[in-house]
Amino acid sequence: METGQNENSSWYGQAYALTDLEGSNPNIGDFSDPDKRPKWAVKVLIELMSQGMPAISLKKLRVITPDKVGRFWGQKFAILYAFGGKARMQKVPEEIEKAIAYWEKKKDEPNASTALNGLNFARQMVTEAGNVGPIEENLLQAFKLALNQPNHQEAVEFFRGFALGLSKKGITSKGLALETDATPIYKMMLAHWQDVDRLASVPILRKFLISHGLTESTVGDISRLRRLCTRIGYAPGKRGRPANPK
Repeated sequence: METGQNENSSWYGQAYALTDLEGSNPNIGDFSDPDKRPKWAVKVLIELMSQGMPAISLKKLRVITPDKVGRFWGQKFAILYAFGGKARMQKVPEEIEKAIAYWEKKKDEPNASTALNGLNFARQMVTEAGNVGPIEENLLQAFKLALNQPNHQEAVEFFRGFALGLSKKGITSKGLALETDATPIYKMMLAHWQDVDRLASVPILRKFLISHGLTESTVGDISRLRRLCTRIGYAPGKRGRPANPK
């Protein structure tokens, strides 16, 4: 998220920097780095992250305030609590390791690289959810920054925002808190973004999504899928390849 110079030098700018996901877990840098993926995939990633953060709009974090930083911190911990509990109950780490081992044996298959990319990201997320020690340390630093600055009102806004963020569940038993009927499509496109980015048309994208596990009713018809693609800026066949006439 972009912030101004004055905000970055403020105590709450420093507290916001401590929430950085790559800083707490460098191994997921390749997945989250916007310079390593197309713009449409970055938009999808932000959309999915926003669906798991009902307490705050990620777009509004471009201009930060003590309240927004507090909400972001609280929301992050709410997600970690929920994600950690779901991971332990459903034995997600073991299943992820099995899937990684499966795809590593099939490295030469067309979808292997994108499958491994998504699985490795999931493994890092689960690891972070189960080991919140470094994040807790960063949160304590953020709390100290809030308490050690002279502006009492800003401290109040930060802690009030944190309480609000913590109270909003980012993940429920049904999935992301703000999940929509387009969420499964976005998840599939993001997990296989390298293959999806090479597709020649929306009809081919529809076939790809269905062949990878989504039902026809979930994907919808071509016109609906085209609207979703337009919304995220995904334009197949317009990146130096001849467009598919179909």
